[in-house]
Amino acid sequence: MSDRLQQAITVLQTRFGSAAPRPAAPPCPARSSGIAEVDDMTGIGGWPVGRLSLLAGPRGCGKRTLAQRSVAAASLTGPVAYVDFPRRLDPEFVNHFDARLDRLLVVRPKSLKEGMASVRVLARAGVDLICIDLPRTRSAGIDAELPHLLHRVAC
Repeated sequence: MSDRLQQAITVLQTRFGSAAPRPAAPPCPARSSGIAEVDDMTGIGGWPVGRLSLLAGPRGCGKRTLAQRSVAAASLTGPVAYVDFPRRLDPEFVNHFDARLDRLLVVRPKSLKEGMASVRVLARAGVDLICIDLPRTRSAGIDAELPHLLHRVAC
């Protein structure tokens, strides 16, 4: 929350008491992306814990680098997984971000179902962060099927 908004809320609480605006829910815990500016932009200090986050953008904008930096940051506190459909993860590149490679599990599935089954098992096992790196070119069915598979994994 910005300082300006916090000041406005404080003024309203002083003036109106219990009728003043209050957060609808407690703050969501967050895990750092490893980049302070990105953490600030999320408004909660990083990626929301226990939730799905999607990195989207044109080719070459840095999605994979941000994902790998986030995996490196999360590996400092616990086990992380990188589901590498395009088989482009280079552990040495992630190591440049001071990752704990002994806590990085790399999954290179042969199919979407195999990958999602792996995600489900890892999530239930308590892996702190799971990054799913999808191939750049996907079959028509994967975009339709992926939200349903992710929902089943998250439940």
